[in-house]
Amino acid sequence: MKKIEILPTLLCGFDYLNAASFKRTFDSCYEKYGNIDETGNFVTGETEGYNLVHHEEKFNHFYKFIYDCCEKYIIELGIDLDRFDIYLAKSWLSFSDNEMIVLEHSHADHHISFIYYVDAPKDCYHICFKNPISINLNEPFHMAFHNSNIKTKNQYNVSVYNIPPKEGSVLFFPSKLIHFTDGEKFEGTRRAIAGDFMMVYKDIGNKMPWGLYDQKYWRKF
Repeated sequence: MKKIEILPTLLCGFDYLNAASFKRTFDSCYEKYGNIDETGNFVTGETEGYNLVHHEEKFNHFYKFIYDCCEKYIIELGIDLDRFDIYLAKSWLSFSDNEMIVLEHSHADHHISFIYYVDAPKDCYHICFKNPISINLNEPFHMAFHNSNIKTKNQYNVSVYNIPPKEGSVLFFPSKLIHFTDGEKFEGTRRAIAGDFMMVYKDIGNKMPWGLYDQKYWRKF
């Protein structure tokens, strides 16, 4: 049998070889990217106004790794990288314990997103990706892919795909892909760095009606 897969979704994971040393660097300065709330807990992230972590000079080597991985991801998608400049638009810290579930959301205002796991406690919440297609074209009839009917879950019948966090690794995915966290209670804090990339055309004359052009071509009134 020859399988022809026409509608997959590509996610790519990479391991950071300098994860141990980066973790020590991270521990030395992460507190500047958050604040202590009224209960004494450290809070951080976009909603606290900290979305420029990529400007931390101590993290330069780490972000070079992230950028290189993003380029590899784009190449794996078959896109001509020579046509684009790749910009890391924002990045932030993402801390969560077993009291914090990340609800369904996407980063659809950007193009490519990543999450890097500085710490991943045993059995911590998985990151879950949801099929963005409301109707699975493979499903023979409505509810045919209900759990009671499925013998083995695979990419053709699953509606939600769970990936356990791996310390020292980064995961890239399309920004418009809906994702959230789920799982059992765990001990400790899952600490991560997340961010979003934008793909910007280099050539204003490439005759493409879709996509972004360099900000130098924009006009503000």
